[in-house]
Amino acid sequence: MEDWQIWLRWRKAFDEGRTNLETHPALPEDRQRHNELEEVLAKRLVINDESLIQAKGEFLYGQPTLVKWSVLR
Repeated sequence: MEDWQIWLRWRKAFDEGRTNLETHPALPEDRQRHNELEEVLAKRLVINDESLIQAKGEFLYGQPTLVKWSVLR
């Protein structure tokens, strides 16, 4: 959730023209924490083939940004 908030701050700044794609997915002031979270999450967010569920996300951008998930299998 914390990394999602970092991305939302980046997206808001991008939409407002305060940053560009070179900074994606985190603003410079959030970059170090994003990198720390990315390292932790990479160890925990692994695919278990036995319980794999595929889903498609429909993103609704706005305030707040929402995602509607449809399970594919």
